[in-house]
Amino acid sequence: MNILGISLASASLLLFSQAKDAEEIPSDLEEGKAEVAHADTIDSRESIARQCEVPKRLRWFLGFVMALVAGTLFGYTFDPAIELAHRPGRSKDQLDYVWSNFAGILLTGNIVFIFYVMIRGEKSFIRKSVVLPAVASGAIWAVAQLAWFKANEELSMAVAFPIVASIPGIVAMLLGICVFGELQTKRARTFACLGVLVRLPGIVLIALSGA
Repeated sequence: MNILGISLASASLLLFSQAKDAEEIPSDLEEGKAEVAHADTIDSRESIARQCEVPKRLRWFLGFVMALVAGTLFGYTFDPAIELAHRPGRSKDQLDYVWSNFAGILLTGNIVFIFYVMIRGEKSFIRKSVVLPAVASGAIWAVAQLAWFKANEELSMAVAFPIVASIPGIVAMLLGICVFGELQTKRARTFACLGVLVRLPGIVLIALSGA
């Protein structure tokens, strides 16, 4: 069941990757108007940031590699707490290890930001309009992370992890379609539905294999 569940989850990734609307190629006139409007709405710092151009294929490759690294670290995030809880004399309550998890994330984020500023120098850039939403999303994430720690304790990681890792993405996709008008083409929505239909049995099989 575990192998089949992982296979279905992997297959669903291929389906989700095809759930996208085709990019429209604007005419020269529309493109010119868009560039003028865009130039009027961005500040000087954002203009500087956009001057750092990276070839499209290299951007795709770098994004793919960073996603793999992020996914690996994401999958490892609860292992230290689970390992400590199984050692003699250690607390079995997963909430006792949340502070260490949060402190490590905060420290790592600050270190990465410092390196970014040191490397980019005066070209370093952060858009003011995303600061408060980023703080708010971090607070919401922290509450969800607390619940996830408790779910690992009550259900075991084998059951909780595939559920929690998959369901938010599906909910986000539904919000994108219903609220923000994403995936407007029939092809995109078909692949999205197929991805969900393949992912859900995979989640169930993975969970049952560890029960």
